[in-house]
Amino acid sequence: MIELSIDRANRIVVVRFVDSIDAGDFATIDRTLAGLPDAASLRCIVDLGGVTDIRVGSPGLADRAKRRPALPTAYKVFVAPTDVSFGISRQFSTHRDLAGQASPRIVRSFAEALERFDVADARFEPLPLPADR
Repeated sequence: MIELSIDRANRIVVVRFVDSIDAGDFATIDRTLAGLPDAASLRCIVDLGGVTDIRVGSPGLADRAKRRPALPTAYKVFVAPTDVSFGISRQFSTHRDLAGQASPRIVRSFAEALERFDVADARFEPLPLPADR
C-alpha cells in the first residue's frame, strides 16, 4: 500500500510505502504524480521505512528503475532505515544508473531526507489516490 503527501510550499512530494511494495503501486504513483500541475518542479522523497513485505521481484524492480520517472526532476531521496529497504534502494539505484537516469540519494531517516532538501519545517498534506486502484 502507498500513501502520498505533498508540501506545496517546499515543493516536496512524499511517496510512503506502508507494509508492502506491490507492482500495482507503481502505476498508482505514476497516475497520481503525473496529474499534478507542477510535477516538473517537484522534489520527491520515497519513504521505505514501513516496508515489511516485498511483492515485486528483482526483474520488476529493474524494469521500474529503467522506465522514465513519474516526476522528471532529478531531486529524489530514498529513506531506507532497514537493511532490506537499503538493499532495495541500492538495487533500484544501480539499475537507474545503468539506464542512464539520475539515481536517488539514499539516506537512513526522514529527517535526513528533509536536510538534503534544506527544509526545516515541512507541512505535508495527503494527496488523494485515483479511484481506480
